[in-house]
Amino acid sequence: MTRRIATFDEFRDAVTAYRLPRVLLAALELDLCTAIGKRWWTVPGLAKHIKVSERGLGILCRNLAAAGVLHKNGSRFKNSRLGATALNANHPAYRGGYLNLIERHWADWLRLPESVRSGLPIDHDIPDSPDDRRQFTWAMHHRTLELAPAIAAQISLARSKTLLDLGGGPGTYAMAFLAKIPSFTPPSVIERPRSRCPRKSPACIRRDDDSPISHSIFQKNLSRARMM
Repeated sequence: MTRRIATFDEFRDAVTAYRLPRVLLAALELDLCTAIGKRWWTVPGLAKHIKVSERGLGILCRNLAAAGVLHKNGSRFKNSRLGATALNANHPAYRGGYLNLIERHWADWLRLPESVRSGLPIDHDIPDSPDDRRQFTWAMHHRTLELAPAIAAQISLARSKTLLDLGGGPGTYAMAFLAKIPSFTPPSVIERPRSRCPRKSPACIRRDDDSPISHSIFQKNLSRARMM
């Protein structure tokens, strides 16, 4: 819930809270943590490497260090654990899908007055492209990498023999349950013609003859099919 604002000081603090997010987003837009990688950098060396102003980069790096995203030692900077992993495109734990979504959301929120004037979503006349859907699905996967195992740990499926991931999505929750209970039969998967998923989902619907079918979960006539 949004905190209530009753005084001008509270109003000012709320409005100026954009500064740290803007610092973090600037680092994302410059792909700074990827450029830094695993080593220590001086500001002149890093500025030359990513082709930006030394003065501007120095200010940005000091703010990122104050926020804990970078470590500072004298005049040198390196990634924190977060910066070296989730924010670094060269690391397996990179959350690129979700980071891209955050950047797009910032751009969308800047256009809020436009949406208020029209009463319409800012992209109401622009259909989603396959790449948009793919990036969104990856974002949802990256967003729930820690959440899904935590939820799976709270639900007992000791007596269960099958798992249905209805709707599929990126399959993050299904993968968390499969990791928790290895005794589940390896999942059947099907390709979906207009899937939002960057890979196959563990969800599957089978006909009576055991051949998989592609089907919308919002349609009827599944009486001859059984869920796996």
